[in-house]
Amino acid sequence: CWDFEYAVRDKYGRLRYPLRQPKVGELTRPSDKKRYREHGAKIVTEMRRVWEEYCNEELRKCGINRLFDHRSYKAMKIMQEPGRHLGTK
Repeated sequence: CWDFEYAVRDKYGRLRYPLRQPKVGELTRPSDKKRYREHGAKIVTEMRRVWEEYCNEELRKCGINRLFDHRSYKAMKIMQEPGRHLGTK
């Protein structure tokens, strides 16, 4: 299980996640202490770009022709509504 999937009920019946790890604030906080939203968006975009590179490298090694693209439909100039997220279940 991932740390956030392991839940335990306490004596009051509330869900607790004893193995939950703290967030790394340095990833989402800019050095100038301003523009949190823009800085966080840049970090997430960069993480997606790096993940795309790793995934595509592995797909090429396996001989699979389909590749990931981390950009949004809008950034790729595709006039299509994004699909609805189906969730984890």
